[in-house]
Amino acid sequence: MMTPDRNPTIEGADIAHDADLLGEVLQCYRPVARYLRSMTHRVEGNRVVGDAELAIEQSCYIDDTGHLNAVDALIGYNQMAYYTIASLVRNSVGPVFGDWSMADFHRRHLSDMVIADTRFEFRRPVDARRFRAQLVFDSIEPYRSGSAERIALRTSVAFGNDTLGGCRGDVRVVIVDSAQLGTR
Repeated sequence: MMTPDRNPTIEGADIAHDADLLGEVLQCYRPVARYLRSMTHRVEGNRVVGDAELAIEQSCYIDDTGHLNAVDALIGYNQMAYYTIASLVRNSVGPVFGDWSMADFHRRHLSDMVIADTRFEFRRPVDARRFRAQLVFDSIEPYRSGSAERIALRTSVAFGNDTLGGCRGDVRVVIVDSAQLGTR
């Protein structure tokens, strides 16, 4: 794991799994809905790539379907995205999240991170009892909408057991500042 006093550029950082941070990030989920088990990250150019291990011992909302379904895939995605952002913040990586504090992350991670668009394609069944995933932050772009500052994340995700070809998806996340919107 990188030391918090470093503030590297986004390129070339590797971030090891941090079990304490994962526990902190998943605390907002009910225990039965904590699917993410571990995740490491590497930075490739301007992209952040996370490799994860997940397990769904019991779906948090439905009887066992025997395979990963869209709802549980989105829950797993959400946990990986939160943990990825928390890892970037904790390790001061990158020009956007490297400037956040952990207090900023905790203030914003539930209220300000909005899934704006999502598309999943299931190519073959994925055994949800234990599976792998790769989440890629393809782009992290700050922008303005009127007077509001926002961050757009274009991401892609793949799930599978032996290979990552069982399910693929694209998810666009917008991080708003709900304090600026008057919704707090």
